[in-house]
Amino acid sequence: MQTRKLVIVLVFILIIFSSCNPTPLSEPDRLTVDWIAHTFTQCGDDYYAQFIDDRMGFAGIYVDDLANSSKSGIIEFKHLGYVIKELPLNDTDKLNGIEYHGVVEITNSQWRLNDGTQWRQWVDMPIVYSSKALQINNKMLDHPQSPNELKIEKKNGKWSGFSGYGVWDFWVNITCDKIPK
Repeated sequence: MQTRKLVIVLVFILIIFSSCNPTPLSEPDRLTVDWIAHTFTQCGDDYYAQFIDDRMGFAGIYVDDLANSSKSGIIEFKHLGYVIKELPLNDTDKLNGIEYHGVVEITNSQWRLNDGTQWRQWVDMPIVYSSKALQINNKMLDHPQSPNELKIEKKNGKWSGFSGYGVWDFWVNITCDKIPK
């Protein structure tokens, strides 16, 4: 029920935004807004989602700056938003039918985790995978691997990278009544 309300509110906002803005939302923006509406639940001013990392085996995420980690829980987000970074296409990409390539970064000002026993303290650090293999990868790329980043691509008219568009789901939608106090 809350998800439907969020979708209705987002559609309403999109209608108002598009009527006030001569430039309509891009296809990646529309898909991102749809993905967020189906993945994160707004309850009051904040957004929530459950995460379950056991399915992927990445050994969870860091939950504080002391290197503590968790493999599952409910996360509360303040000021949830997104940024899309379009990546350049080269001639080979185009020959292979790639029409668009980019990264969606889910943004927030702070977040906290409920691990099933209690709410942890609010943090303002990025959400980053905590496995040893990804720590090495983070250092090599000089960029943390995060469930808050989605690599998106449009190839031969079909989009990939969004939950519900053929990729694994790290985030799981949760209803407001399931959120611990």
